[in-house]
Amino acid sequence: MTQKGYVGVPEEPYRSKFTPEVGPYYGFEGEGTHAVPLQGIPLYQGEGNNQEGLKRFVVQGYKDVWAAILYILCILVTIGFGTYNTISQNFSDFISDSVVHLFWRCSDECCSVFLSVLFFVSSVSSVILSLFSLSLMKRFPHDMIITANLLFFAVCIVGFLLSILWGNLYLLLLCLGLFIVHWLCFTELRNRVPFAAELLKSSSTVVCNYKALCAVNAVLFGMFTLFLVLWCSAFSALSNVLSKQPDPSSGVSGKRGNSFLIISVFLLHLMLLFVMFWATQVTTNLMHVTTAGLTATWYFAGKENMPKNPTLASFKRGTTTSFGSICFGSLLVAIIRLIRWLVSTAEDSEHEILRCIFLCIIGCLESLMEYFNTYAFVHVAIYGCGYTEAAKMTWELCKRCSCAALFSCFFVDAMLCLFAVLSALLVCAVVCTAYGLVFDLSFGILHITAEIFVFSFGVCMLVHLFVFSSVTSAVTTLFVCYAEVPEGLEHSSPDLYAALQRTDQNGTSNGAAPPRV
Repeated sequence: MTQKGYVGVPEEPYRSKFTPEVGPYYGFEGEGTHAVPLQGIPLYQGEGNNQEGLKRFVVQGYKDVWAAILYILCILVTIGFGTYNTISQNFSDFISDSVVHLFWRCSDECCSVFLSVLFFVSSVSSVILSLFSLSLMKRFPHDMIITANLLFFAVCIVGFLLSILWGNLYLLLLCLGLFIVHWLCFTELRNRVPFAAELLKSSSTVVCNYKALCAVNAVLFGMFTLFLVLWCSAFSALSNVLSKQPDPSSGVSGKRGNSFLIISVFLLHLMLLFVMFWATQVTTNLMHVTTAGLTATWYFAGKENMPKNPTLASFKRGTTTSFGSICFGSLLVAIIRLIRWLVSTAEDSEHEILRCIFLCIIGCLESLMEYFNTYAFVHVAIYGCGYTEAAKMTWELCKRCSCAALFSCFFVDAMLCLFAVLSALLVCAVVCTAYGLVFDLSFGILHITAEIFVFSFGVCMLVHLFVFSSVTSAVTTLFVCYAEVPEGLEHSSPDLYAALQRTDQNGTSNGAAPPRV
């Protein structure tokens, strides 16, 4: 079928029964070409609402409300318990010794100033490096991917030589195995590098043009950090209760109530761990959904027809109508992670081999579930659907072009990870060198340079996480949009459509027509 405004579209383009039609307001109620229009309030109202590409973004109401309510209740209970414990005891009692060693021993004003300067310098340097990396990705995406792979090979070779010099057999086997596996993957998948480079170039453009994404990520991380402090307080209180109970192996007899108390505290421990795993997933997935919503808007509307405050609109939908879907998908991963933690911490196992096999299986299941959620939440961000509908659409996509998605993400993720680590190491080296030149080592503040290195490295990795995680989410979103609705890009950005259609070579099996002449 041929739609108005599109030339050269195949007579029977690919359409799964869950994939929305090319036309606006069409969604997943029905099958094939008989899908009925989506009902809902337009997400982008007012200026730009007459653009055809924006009409597919609608608010259909709250989805998976039960998951959102359950998550909010768990968070409120944890915050309440943590706040009460924080008020009732000294704040530094539940902070680990390493953190106390880094901060609480620095009671004078000079130390506070020094730590503030260290944090500021590390943050600013990381922001500059991350923005510089983004500019390189925009201009030389193909060269960046190739350079990252060559650097990885160089690291493996250096590690291999050092393992021979040190006589470390385990390091030798690790470096050799990584080199062989990466070499095989690179040689077999090098034909997908141009397609991945085009996705990386466009994603870097989106992140550079809408730096509010990084601000949203920073705000969400700040809120998560505050929650983490209160969570540590609650967890510390339960640990103190357990430490005061007599050890059963010591032969000290206790009352029957002690056993009930120990079991209750242990279950509360598990509950707190589960809440932590769940909150971690929800925070990262909310960042992902916000970026995915913005990128999809850019894909369908085009850079010239973008509405006002698209980042805020995407974040608003992620924290309201789509929040339940995010909680639902995150809940599944949190359950798997809790099971994995229980198995990994089990002691005195009589079947150690079976335990290791089960840990391997559950670890693979956790990774697959997280990878699946990455694409499912893109559908949530685009169409505002529930998690179940998004999972069905993602499964249809995986059956058709899962390998193409995996290959494209392989090059981009490896490059981003490597450059993030190298940038963090560069900043740490500069900071430590400057500290050694400017400050006397007997200054009494942080006389161990390793502490400065770890502190700076952590700050740098966090800053790069805010920036590069948005790039990864944008790459995933562009792939999903192009794999399912290539005609939308042909209408909004013909040049990008031509580049993706040429480099993809129908690797996504989406039946994309040749670009219009």
